[in-house]
Amino acid sequence: MSVFPLHAGTTGVGVLALYHVEPAVLPTSDMGTALCVADAAFWALLGLLSAATPDRDKAKTVAAPRYWLTGAPLYRTAVYQATGMIIAQLDVSAENALARLRAHAFVHGPSLAEVARDVLTHRRRFNKEEK
Repeated sequence: MSVFPLHAGTTGVGVLALYHVEPAVLPTSDMGTALCVADAAFWALLGLLSAATPDRDKAKTVAAPRYWLTGAPLYRTAVYQATGMIIAQLDVSAENALARLRAHAFVHGPSLAEVARDVLTHRRRFNKEEK
């Protein structure tokens, strides 16, 4: 089983647990995809939670899930650009670069968008020796 936190900065709503048919470890090559799925699940849950507020009528509640990724950090240009900069800095795949960006945000506390801005403004640089 592999478990990924569903969060942005300090806001968490749970975890995404991936179960395997047979005991196994998630291959490193699939880690970037799993992190993207965890982000999508997080934003989906936030969208569903906000759509279920009592002051919304039934029609809006039903329609809301179509827009749950609006504003999700993974779809912001800054995250894509920062991922590209990390690819150049570390000579790694896009999946690995995005995973490094997300890991830094998870460990150090700022949101993914904030870390991406730091990379783009050269306040944050990744290096190969950093784990």
